[in-house]
Formats: sequence, structure tokens, C-alpha cells
Amino acid sequence: MLEDIKNNLSSGHGMTGQYDYCIFHGANAGELVNQVRAAMNNGWVPQGGVSVIAYRNDYGYFYQAMVKSE
Repeated sequence: MLEDIKNNLSSGHGMTGQYDYCIFHGANAGELVNQVRAAMNNGWVPQGGVSVIAYRNDYGYFYQAMVKSE
């Protein structure tokens, strides 16, 4: 699936040029925010919204897809 996403990005679906693609994650929203801010300071740009996978009421992961032009 990740390869399909990379192919869509590089084939120009909504974007032009070559891009790196990465999914950042955190054990809570604050952790993800810190990771995303650090990545943005290094040229990464959020792509889409945040996804949350909840395993139990008190446990889950937060995910953010990001792209960076090469």
C-alpha cells in the first residue's frame, strides 16, 4: 500500500515533482504534535489529516502522513 501511495505522489496526482513520503506517529496527540513540528522544521509538509487508531479506551496511536520535496 505504501508503494501505491508513493507512486501516486510521484505520478502527479495533485502534486508535481518528486516527493518523499513518510508517516509519523505518536502514542498520544502531544507526542505526534512534537514529531510533526520537528518534521516541519526540516521541510516536511503534512498531507491530509490526522488518523487515530484506538486499541482500548486508554491506548491508541496518532498518525500523520507527510511529504517532502526532493
